[in-house]
Amino acid sequence: MGGIQGEEGHMRMPRFRRAGAVMAIVLTAALLAACSRRPAPADETFTVRFTEVIHSIFYAPQYVAQAKGFFAEEGLEVVASTAQGSDRGVAALLAGTADIAMVGPETAVFVHNQDSPVKVKIFAQLTARDGSFLLAREKPDGEFSWTDVKGKSIIGWRPGSMPQLVAEAILRQHGLDPETDVEYIDNLAAPAMVGAFLSGQGDYI
Repeated sequence: MGGIQGEEGHMRMPRFRRAGAVMAIVLTAALLAACSRRPAPADETFTVRFTEVIHSIFYAPQYVAQAKGFFAEEGLEVVASTAQGSDRGVAALLAGTADIAMVGPETAVFVHNQDSPVKVKIFAQLTARDGSFLLAREKPDGEFSWTDVKGKSIIGWRPGSMPQLVAEAILRQHGLDPETDVEYIDNLAAPAMVGAFLSGQGDYI
């Protein structure tokens, strides 16, 4: 999860201090029902804009908090959007159209390696592990084995993204070379991936 960071390592805009509080609420939404809360005065409402890389069960605590009105009770108006890609999510941060981005940690590395004096800062953990899964076009004969994907094509995420890095690591763990043993399709935009698979492209996604 990232936010804008200035050259001196501090949040560039005052409202990011409030944005940090939003994420504390997001990550503990399941506990909020048991906590005592006092509605904030109407004149102390702060707007926080956040973007998520995709609409996913990963972010269920945030959805619950928003649906149950927990943010409003804390004096926060949360404006949510879906970036459809971590590159677009971090671009929204840098452009100033989002205050917080729910994206993979690799985005901070990409921005750090750029010449821009404006960087992004990871300040909270969203998930304990990658929640991606592999979907096959054809039902496997018997129990699935990772050797089944050898010689097949996989629709995946863009190069350098966390899902892509995890996919390559898993393939290597099972004795497969991502460069030669599978055809990894990584040139599709996130919104187009499912459509491409449904239209017949790729053996796995």
